[in-house]
Amino acid sequence: MKKKTIIGVVTAILILGAGFGFYKWYQLSQVEALDLVQQKLCDLTVEAIKEIKIEGETSQTFIKKDNNWENEKHPTVSYNQGLINNIAYQISHLDSYKMAKNVKDITTYGIDENSKKVRVLDEAGTSATYWLGHRVLEENATFVWYEEKDELALVLDIDLASVMVPTSEMIEPHVIVPSVEEITKVELKQKGETQVLLTKQDSWIMEAPFSKAHRVQAEQVEQIETYLQVLETLRKEKLVEDENLNLENYGLQVPESQIILNDQYIFDFGNKIGSNIYFKMNGSDEVFEIQGSVESALQAITPFEWIDKQLYSFDRKQVSYIEVQYLEDVYRLQLKEAEQVPTLNGQLIEPSVKEEILKQVEALQIAKNLKNAKFEETNPRAAELIIRIGYLGGEEGSTEFVPYDPSFDLIREDGVIEFAAEKKPLLALVDYLKAQVKEASNS
Repeated sequence: MKKKTIIGVVTAILILGAGFGFYKWYQLSQVEALDLVQQKLCDLTVEAIKEIKIEGETSQTFIKKDNNWENEKHPTVSYNQGLINNIAYQISHLDSYKMAKNVKDITTYGIDENSKKVRVLDEAGTSATYWLGHRVLEENATFVWYEEKDELALVLDIDLASVMVPTSEMIEPHVIVPSVEEITKVELKQKGETQVLLTKQDSWIMEAPFSKAHRVQAEQVEQIETYLQVLETLRKEKLVEDENLNLENYGLQVPESQIILNDQYIFDFGNKIGSNIYFKMNGSDEVFEIQGSVESALQAITPFEWIDKQLYSFDRKQVSYIEVQYLEDVYRLQLKEAEQVPTLNGQLIEPSVKEEILKQVEALQIAKNLKNAKFEETNPRAAELIIRIGYLGGEEGSTEFVPYDPSFDLIREDGVIEFAAEKKPLLALVDYLKAQVKEASNS
């Protein structure tokens, strides 16, 4: 009896082994194929999806909180909510275009440890996981491995459009800037040094880079607004994913350039990368790429072209006197005395003469912005002409004009030289004053 039992068991094992071997042989003998089958690939609804995990070039986890998707890895970065909502929608509505059968090795379809993987979960932790494989270009489709069900499908690319977006490009691209009307202060810096400082009061004033403030020419105000509108085109192209982020590697430890609006909006620009440039804002250490053309346009401002070139701009009612000294000769136009009548070197003059002198003084212009100003300051030369203006409050200002070449004089104020003026109108003013003094003394 025992012998028969043993024989029966052995026989059963042999039969089972043969059957399994036949099954494997049958499986292997079948041809791998793709059948045109539309099959739903996800059992979770879009409303049920509360978490999206993406693994690929970087790993990101998006969690839905109060109808807003937040990234655990970058909590301070704003993400494109519409795009992430669309990822949840596309996964929940994922359908096959074709189904693969008799798959022997999924790696031949591009499914391996390097594949991009998207997993969605509901609140209970139920998951659906999809691995993205090779694209089939001629069919505009991509192989997708449905991990939980061991199914391989070919899915149309249009149904994976949002899923395929790199995580670094899922950011909200818009950069918040104030409207042009709200901007009252603009500072442009290069390597921490102020290059341009503009403030808006009744009109735009250029506070830097010159030693004193200058009004912006009226015709250039529109140009300022055009430059500021360029800021509205700032768009974050992608987020820099760097586990050991070192701002110095991106030219942002000390920014290559910087734009500050209203002391509140701070935009730092670093090294270039192709046509893009590294960028961060408002003190955050998150680094983005933006198009470099925006920064280049803003840094192309030439301050001298923008300023009002009028050398003297004063309230005539507040001027007490104007004195012009040329070599040893001095001409003093007294405007405010007890008698309220103008005099030139103590001689009464006609109101028309006074008006002409004021007109000529107010017409004096800055002609050039000097490149070798420091040399002139450290190697001072005597002025040939000095204009002094006194005001009713007792304040006095003076400007020295230093010979430079046959056509121009340097302008020196408080020992500082930045500009040059044409010599011709200066000498014309001296000639006019000399003639009027002579005429007044002869009358």
